[in-house]
Order: sequence, then structure tokens, then C-alpha cells
Amino acid sequence: MFLIEFLRAILDTVFDITGSYGWSIIVLSLVVTLLMLPLFWIAEMIQSRERRRKLKMLPALEQLKEVSISKKNIFIQKQYIDNINTLPCMLYRVYWDW
Repeated sequence: MFLIEFLRAILDTVFDITGSYGWSIIVLSLVVTLLMLPLFWIAEMIQSRERRRKLKMLPALEQLKEVSISKKNIFIQKQYIDNINTLPCMLYRVYWDW
């Protein structure tokens, strides 16, 4: 409730000065933006810190992704071997139709 009363007081004060609700709303939006500016700066600092952390972690994440892909391939191969009941060395044999 305090915030609504505060914004209404600013709107009425600007209306008394300008005599127009259009200009009052424009000035009110500028005031709100200026009041929120420190929060925007803090949020930008936090985001930039997180971006730097992510850049530091990127090589490790790429390594994990490669390990994950290779483990997935091994899992698929094991599933294939279990389904067709064959030896792993048979998967890599080349069969020629002559």
C-alpha cells in the first residue's frame, strides 16, 4: 500500500506542475526507472560474474559431455550385444558380399 500511495503522490505532484496526465505518467516512469537503476546494476554484476564462472567451467563441461557421449555409445553397444547375443568383436567385423 505504501508503494501505491508513494507513486500516486508523485503522479499527483507532477500533474499539479504540468497539468497533464500524459506528462505525469512519462515523468513517473522515468522516476521509477531511476529508482530501479541500482537494482539493474546489481543484477548485471551478478550476471557478469556468473558468465565468467561459466567460461571458466566450459572446458570441464566439454570434457564431461565427451565422456557422456562415449558412455552413451558404450551403453548402446552393450544393449545391441545383449539383444543379438553376439560377441563384441563381431560388431566390428566387416562382411563382404562377393
